[in-house]
Amino acid sequence: DMDQSGRGYYGFTCNVSSIEMAQPITAVFHYGDGQTVESTYSVRDYIIAYEAVQDQYDAETTRLVHALADYGHYVQPVLSVSNKWTIGIDYAEMDVFYHEYTNYSSIQEAVSEYITLRNTGDSDITKINYALNLLSRTQIYAYFTPKTGYKGSVSATLDGAPVIVEKQPDGRYLVTTNNISAHELNEARTVVLLTEDGNATITVSPLSYVRDILNAGRGVLQFDSACALYYYYKAAVEYRNTH
Repeated sequence: DMDQSGRGYYGFTCNVSSIEMAQPITAVFHYGDGQTVESTYSVRDYIIAYEAVQDQYDAETTRLVHALADYGHYVQPVLSVSNKWTIGIDYAEMDVFYHEYTNYSSIQEAVSEYITLRNTGDSDITKINYALNLLSRTQIYAYFTPKTGYKGSVSATLDGAPVIVEKQPDGRYLVTTNNISAHELNEARTVVLLTEDGNATITVSPLSYVRDILNAGRGVLQFDSACALYYYYKAAVEYRNTH
């Protein structure tokens, strides 16, 4: 979608996923009688260009740009492993980053309050799992496993409002929390699945995911991606509070 600004030029928005930060994007602007202007760039290019002018900006802006770079760098290998992608072939490598994480315990302490709460109660649900989608937009997937052979009614709410329930091929029910902004990664969302015998509930936030990953001891790749997500959240909050 193109929008004309009050300053005489056009602009558009292109959504870039976390794994695509080094991926070249080519924009072609068509105007007049078959005339075009073409430009190719990437988030990585923007970050490198920012380094040359960062003295013109405040510390909060610089921390946010650096956190964005770290996030792309550390999430990319995790997503590549889980999706069997090859960095440099399927996606260009996001090789620009600013921090290495060694003191995981300090981040564990920082997110210790963000506990994932699950309760199957008297419902027809036997198990509740969740996953965090970091590929395109930040989403929380809440999965509810029903009792074997359950054919009864199912409905759900997200923070008290009705929400769609999707039946998965493996029989589980999925409720998705969509479009979580970087500065809202600390905000817990509550999903309640209503079955014939009762309700099953999960309360979770993306920072709960950070806490759960660090506490589960899954390995350096996951640790680094979780830490990068935390610092991206922290930088986004600081930036919003000062601008």
